[in-house]
Amino acid sequence: MRKFIILFFILYFLSLFQTSFFNFLKVQPNFILVLFLTLLIFEKQKKSGLFIAILGGLFLDIFSDFILGTTIITFVLIYLLMMIILKFVRKVNLYLFPLSIIFGTIFFNLSLSIISFILPKIFHQQSILQFNLNLALLFEVLYNLILSFITFYILKLLKRI
Repeated sequence: MRKFIILFFILYFLSLFQTSFFNFLKVQPNFILVLFLTLLIFEKQKKSGLFIAILGGLFLDIFSDFILGTTIITFVLIYLLMMIILKFVRKVNLYLFPLSIIFGTIFFNLSLSIISFILPKIFHQQSILQFNLNLALLFEVLYNLILSFITFYILKLLKRI
């Protein structure tokens, strides 16, 4: 229970940082996605992954201009996809972690665009499908890779304490 309370506050502050302060070259690193994927890959208990998916998505929905539920659905889809992938992976190796961050970032942006396109249609509103494979996405992938290695080493250090 204590772990979930700590994760609640961490997710809250990370979503505030992500949506407020960090905007370099009009690209934001996705702190919550990085924490989510890092914990999902390296934690033995996968229950916290779904908790982070729902709560992190909720915080991002609240602090961003997406329709409520858009990033929650996106994170739950990534959670389900990663659970399928992790069933087939016996041991986490050097390649799985960066590949999951790269493809997780691309899948996050792609599915966020598709869901942002579909949800307004349900409420009979106009929407435009926008997904660009451009330099901004490349920078976001690089940000997330750097953040993921920093997060990994911080978690590794905290486990020793």
